[in-house]
Amino acid sequence: PEDLDKDIPAQGMVAHVPLNEGAGSEVTGVCGSAKTFKATGEVSWKPDGKIGPAPVMKPNGTFDIGDAGDFEKDKPFSYGAWVRAGKLGISGGIL
Repeated sequence: PEDLDKDIPAQGMVAHVPLNEGAGSEVTGVCGSAKTFKATGEVSWKPDGKIGPAPVMKPNGTFDIGDAGDFEKDKPFSYGAWVRAGKLGISGGIL
């Protein structure tokens, strides 16, 4: 729900991408640069994710965020994601 966004501190945030579009192969950030990010592989949408629509990525699929994560290696950063593995025995990474 949109009411979760009000609790996220946006000061200094580079990108917040809710991934709640529900259709298509592009998602839009809501703070920072508020850019549109395109899927690099096949994506479908599950209408009843944890807090609304959720993207379902095929193996090796990503959303290309361009230079949104461009920072110096000696500078601190943090990131977060909610991820649900589709099947047992499948592994992957968030980079």
